[in-house]
Amino acid sequence: MTTTIIEKYLSSIDQATFQKMINHLLHLEGYKFIGSPGSVIGKNKTSKGSPDSFFESGSDYIFCELTTQERLCKGESFFMKLKKDIDHCFDVKTTEIDKQKISKVILAFTEEIKPREHNELKNKVKSHNPNAELVIYSIQEIPFRLVYYPGLADKYIPGVKTTKATLYTLPDFLKTTEKGLQPSLTNPFFGREDEIKQAKEFLSLNDILIITGSQGVGKSKLAVQLAGVFESELGYEPRVIASSPVPLWEDLTNFILPAKKYFIFFDDANKSLPNLDYLLQFIKSREQDTTKVVITVREYVRHDLNKFLFNVPHNEITVKTLGDQQISEIINNSLPEDRALDTLVSERIVSISKGNIRLALMAVSSILQNNDIRILKDVFSLYDQYFQTVKTDLSFLDKPENLKALGLLSFFGVLDRNNKELKTTLEKHFNINWSKLWETFIELEKVELVDIFSKEAAKISDQVLATYVFYKTFIDEKFASINYSQWIEVFIEQYNQKINKTLIDLINTFGFNELKDRINSLILNVQKKIETDNRKLFKFFEIFWFYREIDTLLFIRNWINQLEEENTELSKIKYSYEVNDFVWAPEYLSLLINFWRHSTPFTREATELGLKLMFKQPSRIPEVLKHLNENIAFQRFDFKYGYLRQHILLDTLDNNEFTSREKAISEQIFLSKSSSFLGWEYHQTEGKGGGKIVIYNFQLVKTNALLKLRKKILERLFTLFKNNQQIVLDTMNKYAWTSKSFDSSIYAEERHIISEFISNNLNPENYSHCKLVNQYDDTLKEHNIKPIEDWGICFY
Repeated sequence: MTTTIIEKYLSSIDQATFQKMINHLLHLEGYKFIGSPGSVIGKNKTSKGSPDSFFESGSDYIFCELTTQERLCKGESFFMKLKKDIDHCFDVKTTEIDKQKISKVILAFTEEIKPREHNELKNKVKSHNPNAELVIYSIQEIPFRLVYYPGLADKYIPGVKTTKATLYTLPDFLKTTEKGLQPSLTNPFFGREDEIKQAKEFLSLNDILIITGSQGVGKSKLAVQLAGVFESELGYEPRVIASSPVPLWEDLTNFILPAKKYFIFFDDANKSLPNLDYLLQFIKSREQDTTKVVITVREYVRHDLNKFLFNVPHNEITVKTLGDQQISEIINNSLPEDRALDTLVSERIVSISKGNIRLALMAVSSILQNNDIRILKDVFSLYDQYFQTVKTDLSFLDKPENLKALGLLSFFGVLDRNNKELKTTLEKHFNINWSKLWETFIELEKVELVDIFSKEAAKISDQVLATYVFYKTFIDEKFASINYSQWIEVFIEQYNQKINKTLIDLINTFGFNELKDRINSLILNVQKKIETDNRKLFKFFEIFWFYREIDTLLFIRNWINQLEEENTELSKIKYSYEVNDFVWAPEYLSLLINFWRHSTPFTREATELGLKLMFKQPSRIPEVLKHLNENIAFQRFDFKYGYLRQHILLDTLDNNEFTSREKAISEQIFLSKSSSFLGWEYHQTEGKGGGKIVIYNFQLVKTNALLKLRKKILERLFTLFKNNQQIVLDTMNKYAWTSKSFDSSIYAEERHIISEFISNNLNPENYSHCKLVNQYDDTLKEHNIKPIEDWGICFY
C-alpha cells in the first residue's frame, strides 16, 4: 500500500526534505505561507530558527515546528522535543511575537504519538495562550494527507507514483505557469466582473461551463479566478487538468473522492480530447452539484468538442478582447511600485496588443528588462525581443536542431515515438533523423521546454513558445529551417487540419496583413505543384482561400464548367427545401460559403458562381439556395458595411445578359428570397455546440443603403407581378403586416411605390387584392401614416 511505503520512508527522511514537504502540504491545505526561518534559501539544508515555518491567519500567526529523527539530540525522545518546540514557539524574546498573536501551533514529526502525549501537548499550548490551537501531523497521518493531493507524494518520496501527471492542485498548477514562457497566471486578476457573475449563474444551473475566446484574452485566468471563488465562497476544492496524452481516468478515480466537492478546471481541452471524454464520463457517476467543471478552449477549435458534449447539459461563455482602457489599467497594475511607463510607450503597447492581455504583459516584461521601445515596432519584433532578452536561459534558440525539434512539436501537438509512418516520411522528405530528434526532445525536457510522457509521447510545454518557434522554423525568411512549401505538399492530405490550426494561430498572433506577403510567397509554389491534383488542391484552398481568393474562385469555376449540364424543364425545377435538408454543405460549395459569409472584395464573383452552378444543374438549386440564404441572411452589423452582401445578391440576380432560361430561373430565385429581405426584425443564431446556442434578436438599422435595397426589391417584385401574381401577393401580404416596433418612416417613404403598384395592378373586384389593400391601409394608420387614397380604384 502506498501509505505504508511513505510511512516507512518518513521514518528516515532528512530534515531539509521533510521541512519542504510539510511546507508544501500546508500550503495546499490553505495555510498562507510567509517564511521558513528553519530552512536555508536555495539549498536543501536547515538552519537554526524558531519557528521552523510560520503562516499568516488574519492578523494572527500560525507557527510550525518540524521534527525528524535527524533533529533529535542524543538521548532525546520525540515527545521531549515536541514539548520544547511548543515552548520555543511562545518564546517572545526569540520570535518577537506576542503570545496572544499566535492562534495555532502545528507540530509535524516522523513518529507516532499516544493519546496521553497529545493531551499533554495540547495543555501545554493552552498554558501559553488559552485561545491557541494545537494541530498534530504524525508519521501515521502525514501519508494519508500526502496522497490526497495529486502528485505531492511523488515530489518528495522516491519510488512513489500516485499520479499520471494529468491532475494538479490549483497552487501547484499556478506554480507551473511561473516556469512557462508566457506571462504567469499568478498575475493579479483585473476586471471581468460581468463574466464572473455570469459564470456563477451558469454553474448554478449546470455543472459544466465552456469558456471560449481567442488566444491571450484571459480564458485560463478567468477559470483560475472562478476556482478561487468557488473554493472560498462555496467550499469546492479546485483541481486542474492540464492537456496531456496520458489517460486521465486513473487520476480521477484516485483523487476525486465521493464525499468531497470539487471544482475541476480543464485547460485547453481540445488538445486532449480523449481525456475530456474520460472526464465527462466520470462526472456522470457523481451527484449533481458535487463537481463543477470549467473547460477552456480557443474559439476556432471549439467545434472539436461538439461530439463529446452532445446531449451533455452545459453553458458557455465567450471571453471577448478587452477595450483599450482596460488593457491600459492592466499594464499599470502589472508594473512594480517603483516603475512607470511613459504615456506614449503605454499607448503603443495598447495599440499593438489589440485587446490581447498576454501580448500586453509580454510587452511590459520586455520593456522593463530592456528599456528599448524599438521592440514595439510590430508583433514580430516584440516576440523576438521577449524570447531573446526576457528569457535569458533560451540560448537553445540559437541551436538549429533545438529550434527545429520544437517547431515539429508545435505543428503536431503531440508526437508519438512509435509512429513509424511519420518517422519514414520525415526521414525521406526532410532528412530528419528520428533517433536524434528524440534525443533532442529528452535534452529539452531537462530544461522543461518539452514534456515527455511514459517515454513514448512528447509535446511542447508552452503555447506562446509553440507559436513563436513554429514561425521561426517554418515561416521566418531568415531563420526557417524547414521548407514550408514542401511541408504543405507532403502533409496536406493527412494533416490538413493541423496546417489550418497552426496558420490560424499565426494570424491570431502576428496579424493577417502582416503575414500576407510572406505566406503567399511560400504557398504559391505548393499551389503550382499540386494544380493537377484536384483532391489536394481542394484541401489547399480550403485552408488558404483568404490568401488566394481569385485562384480559389477560378478553381470552383473550373469545377462548375466540368459538370454535365441539365436541361430540366422550367416548370419542374424546385426552389423550396425543408428546414432540415442539406445540413452539411458539399465540398466545393463550402468554398463559396466562405465568400458569402464575409464581405470580401470577391463576394460578388462568388455569388455569380453560385448562380452559375444553379443554372447549369437546376437539381442543385434547393441545396445551393439553402446555404445561400443562411449565409447571406442579415447579420447584426451589416449596416456598417452598407448591407453590401444583400445588394450584391440582388444585383447578381438581375443581369441583362442572362439567356431567357437563365432569366426565368433567376426570377424564381429572387421571388423565393424577396420576402425574407423585406422584414424588419431578425435573429442571428450562433451555435455553441452541445445544445447550447446564442440567439441575437435585432432590428435592421435604417440607412440609405437599406432604403435603396428595399426599393430595389419592391420595384423588381412589381415588374414580376403579371406572371407570378400569387407569389407577389404572398410577399406583399407579409409586407403589409408588421410589428408595432417597425420604423414607420420607412413605410412612409415607400408609400408612393406601393400606391403605384396598387393603382396599376390590383382589381377592386378581387377579394385577395382587396384584403391586401385593407391590411396595408390599416398598418399605415396604426403607425400614424396618412394613406395615399388616390389609387384610381376603390376597394371599399
